[in-house]
Amino acid sequence: MHLLPALVSLALAADPRVDTAVAPATRFHLRVTSVDTPALPRTGWVLTRPDGSALAASDVRLRTRAAALIPDGWPYRSVPEHVALVAFDTPWAGEAGTYTLQDGSYTWTFAWDPALDLSPTLHLS
Repeated sequence: MHLLPALVSLALAADPRVDTAVAPATRFHLRVTSVDTPALPRTGWVLTRPDGSALAASDVRLRTRAAALIPDGWPYRSVPEHVALVAFDTPWAGEAGTYTLQDGSYTWTFAWDPALDLSPTLHLS
């Protein structure tokens, strides 16, 4: 019996770092996922840090795909999943605390702590 995968799964399930819609990609990028909503905008993204300072996004890359199909009539209706990769010129991450990301229409609030951040190169099999 291997306990490591179970412990990793438990740790990730209880991870308080990030709202499920927002995920850190790098020190300069945040990834935002929105399902079954209007498309996310390319401009107007602002991140407010725990100290109150604001950081405007320098670039936003968007991707939309069908996350699921609803078997209601023909052709099936798709449920869109929009993903935005929000880039900043300076590192968005700083001190531990609550961050707020706004795109002009939506607001996401998430907690981030560098002590809890996992390496994006971590691979378990």
